[in-house]
Amino acid sequence: MYTVSFFGHREVFGHADVMKKLQAAVSEIMQEHDEILFFVGRNVDFDKMTAQAVRNAIDTNVNNKNYVLRLVLPYETAEFKHHLRELQQIYDEITVYEPSKKAHFKAAVQIRNRFMIDTSDMIVCYILHAKGGAYQSVSYAEKQNKKNLESCRINIQKSLFNFSGICYNMVRHSAY
Repeated sequence: MYTVSFFGHREVFGHADVMKKLQAAVSEIMQEHDEILFFVGRNVDFDKMTAQAVRNAIDTNVNNKNYVLRLVLPYETAEFKHHLRELQQIYDEITVYEPSKKAHFKAAVQIRNRFMIDTSDMIVCYILHAKGGAYQSVSYAEKQNKKNLESCRINIQKSLFNFSGICYNMVRHSAY
């Protein structure tokens, strides 16, 4: 099964534009693969937008292909404990990654992110600046030199990237 992980900075600027690009990216990925496991978090705006874009694409899938939207949590959050039923309506699967669950909460997200990267064939990311957890995760992915790891960088503010099929070619657009 082809695996795609999503990472992005906390704040999203130009929600409508980012959502369009996410929807286009998810659509392109789905056209190329019959079985996909989508890994998403739930820490920032980009995570929630990604879940919405993937869920909508899965729900409108008429080709009976095998697509799974999996929420990967670094630890049990209050939302997870108190709103599990609502989360189960959005995500096909919910996982609390055990090694990150045991770590200090500040380290837990990076531990979870590295797991997602290490088990992914592709990452899609929304990076605005050269700092923060999303940037660290993408930097980690690039250092892994995985032959099959494909990367898409979305930098909406400077319009450095658009999804028109190029994201499958390890494009390295840099705003930093």
